[in-house]
Formats: sequence, C-alpha cells, structure tokens
Amino acid sequence: AAQAEASRDAADADAAATRVEILEREANVHLQSLLEASQAKQALHAQLDEIRAVGSGDAVRAAELGAELRAARAEAERLENANCDLRAALEAARGDASRGA
Repeated sequence: AAQAEASRDAADADAAATRVEILEREANVHLQSLLEASQAKQALHAQLDEIRAVGSGDAVRAAELGAELRAARAEAERLENANCDLRAALEAARGDASRGA
C-alpha cells in the first residue's frame, strides 16, 4: 500500500512538474505577445506624433491611427491581464509540484 501511494505521489509530482513546464512555455508566449503589442503601440504613438508634428491636416489618418492605438492599448491590457492570470496559475502549479515532490 505504501509503495502504491509512493507511486501515486511520484506520478502526481511528475504531472505537476509537466504542468509547470507547460505554463512556463505559455507565459513565454504571452510575454512575447505583450512585447510585440507594446512595440506596436510605440510605433503607432510615433506615427501619430509625426502626423501631429507635420500638421498635415490629415484628420482621417489621424483618426485611423487613434483607433489603432486604442486597439493596441486594449490588446496590451488584455495580454497583461492574461499574463497575470498565467503567472498565478504558474505559481499555483509550482506550489503543487513542490508539495508533490
């Protein structure tokens, strides 16, 4: 019985360690997406600043860039929230893995 329990504990620890690895990979993907969203937001800011500086009166393009910037901000916020959720899940999985070890 003790051996069966030890085998189950080892399997649980392996499963928890695998979950940690999966969550770490997902976190890296989210962080990369967050970085890309941040870079896109910065590029849009630069374009918007350029239009304002030129004073071209191209209100349509400025409005388009403003809409793109708002969308980039919303995406960055969504990714940050997802990243926070993922970090919490990762910490929980790490805790499960350490308790199972």
